[in-house]
Amino acid sequence: MNRIYSGVKNQQGVSLFELLVAVLILGMISSMIYSVLNVGISITARGEKKILAMEREQGFLELLHRQVKGAMYDLKQRTIMISGEEDLLRILTKQPLLYNRNSGVVLAIYRINPADDGIYYTEKRDYYNLDYSEDYAPDFEEMLLLYQPDSPLSWQYDPEIGGVLVIIGEKEYEFYPRSLPLDKSLSGLSQE
Repeated sequence: MNRIYSGVKNQQGVSLFELLVAVLILGMISSMIYSVLNVGISITARGEKKILAMEREQGFLELLHRQVKGAMYDLKQRTIMISGEEDLLRILTKQPLLYNRNSGVVLAIYRINPADDGIYYTEKRDYYNLDYSEDYAPDFEEMLLLYQPDSPLSWQYDPEIGGVLVIIGEKEYEFYPRSLPLDKSLSGLSQE
């Protein structure tokens, strides 16, 4: 019997101090792992937010490019049917956003809201309505918030060439209609 008890005496148990040190080390390792994961999650969230903002910007620019490219040309007035001001852009186009493409020509109206710097959009199928003169600007409540840029956005319309220049932050994008005036396209041929 003495042998059994002598073997038990030689075994040492875990002291309370050793247990506290182990728990402390486990807590420190868990804290470091949590910090690394938290940093990774926040970087991923910022990256996703930036990608989403870039996708929205590209969507807005592609829509505007498509609509400017499909702008109508008025043979009587001999001009591209685009008009623009500092915060309002109007395009008579064959490329609608809100209606299907077979619906024909629409009046696309873009407005910049100075309160939130958002780009608002609407379309009018009855573009020939006299109420939609050059002075017509729909209320923001009637319009759809299309895009809210992170950088300041502005546009300029050049009636001489019918081009639209969009400036977002420091980047510039130029869009030109596909329709060329008949006299301008033939003038190059008649000189030869």
